[in-house]
Amino acid sequence: MKLKNLHILLIEDSVSLSELYRRFFTRAGCILSAVNDGQSALETLQTHPDISLIILDLDFDPDGGLEALRLIREGSSNCPVIAVTGAASVGRAVE
Repeated sequence: MKLKNLHILLIEDSVSLSELYRRFFTRAGCILSAVNDGQSALETLQTHPDISLIILDLDFDPDGGLEALRLIREGSSNCPVIAVTGAASVGRAVE
């Protein structure tokens, strides 16, 4: 997968982490659309069918990343998802 012009949807509630992702991926030539909740993610996927990758924070509020992932899949998006978390353990990440 080439990075140049790859459209990525970032679902992250931390402003500082979103900015870090933005700097990294735009320097690599990617297009980054960043949102901070599941509903905004669904709307962005509907309006940007060229999104090729989703980076999803599992630990955001109010609904959480797993709920957002469920809604994305119900909306019939087959886009690959990379799930990330700052949780200290796998058990905590999926609680």
